[in-house]
Amino acid sequence: MNPRDSNRATALSEEAAHWFVRLKDDDLSATERRQYLEWLKQAPAHVAEMLRVTGVYGALRGARLKQSITLEDGEPNVVEWENREQATAQIADRAARGRNWRIAAVFAAVALAGVLAVSMPFSGFESSIETGASEWRRLTLEDGSLVRLGPRTRLQLRFEDGWRSVELLRGEATFQVARDPLRPFVVNAGLAQVRAVGTAFGVERQTGQVIVTVSEGAVAVSQSGQSGRRTESRPAGAGPVGRDGASQSIVAVAAGEQVAVSRTRTASVRKVDVARALAWAEGRLIFDNETLAQAVNEFNRRNRLQIEVKDAALAGLPVRGVFDAADAESFVDFLVAAGDIEAIRTRGNEWVLKKKGDESGR
Repeated sequence: MNPRDSNRATALSEEAAHWFVRLKDDDLSATERRQYLEWLKQAPAHVAEMLRVTGVYGALRGARLKQSITLEDGEPNVVEWENREQATAQIADRAARGRNWRIAAVFAAVALAGVLAVSMPFSGFESSIETGASEWRRLTLEDGSLVRLGPRTRLQLRFEDGWRSVELLRGEATFQVARDPLRPFVVNAGLAQVRAVGTAFGVERQTGQVIVTVSEGAVAVSQSGQSGRRTESRPAGAGPVGRDGASQSIVAVAAGEQVAVSRTRTASVRKVDVARALAWAEGRLIFDNETLAQAVNEFNRRNRLQIEVKDAALAGLPVRGVFDAADAESFVDFLVAAGDIEAIRTRGNEWVLKKKGDESGR
């Protein structure tokens, strides 16, 4: 190797070592992550050197992981992660033989992100997520944020360089937001907009109201005042406005607090038992003297099996206990065993609750 090539190799190793150290730091900015990705795309040698420095092949060798990407010419780009030198040579060879070497660079970047737990920024991302009745989902978003969805929930995601937007079209979800001061995390839920940078909270979009519960950090909740009207996301520090330009009321909600936003009353913050308020995210429902009507509503929102309470006095009875949110039938069995209640199955997925001996409505 001549001195010039040796100097280049040394400089490349230093650059890769620099990025390896920065990627392991918690304070890595979004701008630096973009710079890293651009550096990685500049040449296949950058990819190979970064893989060498991190030892990613050694970490993945035992898993015998196989990754595949089909190139534009139809040739699959497959690398078996069993031998570091062989894999590096395969990546470089694929890149040299086609005009799509940047695909190999991105492919390697994904592998690095998995090992180093680095969330790569991107210029734009849109996706839709939906759950059915009695279905709970847990997933990690592109930015590293963790989301848990309850049943009958639909999210529309739109991530860009300057902001991260989630449209909660229906249902309920909790968010453990990956901190990124340059890209606020905004949840639009019709009547309310929730704005955060790095925190944990739950949002429930119910008929006539939106409930926001904060478990970590703090969020800003704005009240749109009109059902279904989506507020526009704006740069950090700017107050939310509606599409018509009207300013909105904003309340700060901290850990251990909850706010309910509706069209008919001003949002007020109250202290809550967060574990109980967000138990639905873990598939549980906890009742402490809620009425039977309220408890039935919680089950009906999440299950195929629907429960109807015929008697007004019965609907007002208090309910206490911890229940499986996905098992409405066991809840009905509990009611029948615990009180003077009769359950009649009228259709395949419908139960009617009545007082024992009441023949009306049969």
